[in-house]
Amino acid sequence: MSFGRWILACAAAETIGMGVSAAAARLGQDVADGPQSAARWLALGVVVAGGLVEGTALGVLQGQVLGTRWPRLSRFRYALLTVLVAGLGWAGASAPSVLGGGEDTSGPPVVLMVLGGLGLGLLMGPVLGLAQATALRGVVRHPWRWVVASTAAWPPAMALIFTGASTAGAHWSLPVLAAYGAATGALAGAALGLVSSPWLAALDGQPIANQVALAMVAGRRLGAHRRLVGLGVVGRHSGLVSRFPVQFAQHGTDLVVVPGHPAHKTWWHNLGRTDTMVWVLDGSGWHPATGRVLLPEADGHAAALASYRRRWTHFDGPPDQPVVVLHLVGPGIPAGSGRF
Repeated sequence: MSFGRWILACAAAETIGMGVSAAAARLGQDVADGPQSAARWLALGVVVAGGLVEGTALGVLQGQVLGTRWPRLSRFRYALLTVLVAGLGWAGASAPSVLGGGEDTSGPPVVLMVLGGLGLGLLMGPVLGLAQATALRGVVRHPWRWVVASTAAWPPAMALIFTGASTAGAHWSLPVLAAYGAATGALAGAALGLVSSPWLAALDGQPIANQVALAMVAGRRLGAHRRLVGLGVVGRHSGLVSRFPVQFAQHGTDLVVVPGHPAHKTWWHNLGRTDTMVWVLDGSGWHPATGRVLLPEADGHAAALASYRRRWTHFDGPPDQPVVVLHLVGPGIPAGSGRF
């Protein structure tokens, strides 16, 4: 999936949504100032309609990008759930004011608005993420990771939106206010997409922590390459390459890796007792290698496990712990092979 497309979709959705919501809030204020007693209810309807446009734009545009990557996704369901949570939630939060606020120009200080945006994002993010995750359930392997993504991404987005709300001119014309709302939405949507995009790969692949660890190994940051290597293993049934960090020890010219809690790990079952093609990431990049599993009865098992224990003195695994021996055979890993 292209992260650029995702960021662009989020930015476009919030550009549309915040532009319309800003205009709806101004129209709602104008209606509420009318002489009729029903004016306040009509004003609320206008603001709610603006919020529904925001939720619809977000759900439809995000759903298009996700549906391209995962065709089994119900785009309608994803959009509907987004409208119900994001659209109505935003409409309720913005009912008093979105961008600009009537005749009173002494609104809350910018810092309070930013804090309010962060707080609303922390409340809305997990709720929206949970709703959207139900649409992703059965489509991706780890749908609930999207709750974390949404929780992380919405506070900065809402902080930017509320910053726009506190800096818009109360007497700006409707077109100017709508344009300012759209510009604020574009920035907020870009932030939303940028922060949430790393989790897209995690929905069907490795968690964020593993992605960060691999980046640290490749970049030789904080000495990670002296403790960890990346390992790329081809799934025996899926044919896909899974890449993840593992702790290693030197064993002569080879590396030794111990799958901790082997009963709960599956990756090492993709390797045989004879050499199997894998890839290893160190501080100089990805390299083709061979890997083989040594079980307790195999020749060399005790020596390999002893090398690992010498390197990691606190390791308390049992003596019948399976080990994996990696042998580098040359530089280079095919770009884009499998999934990250």
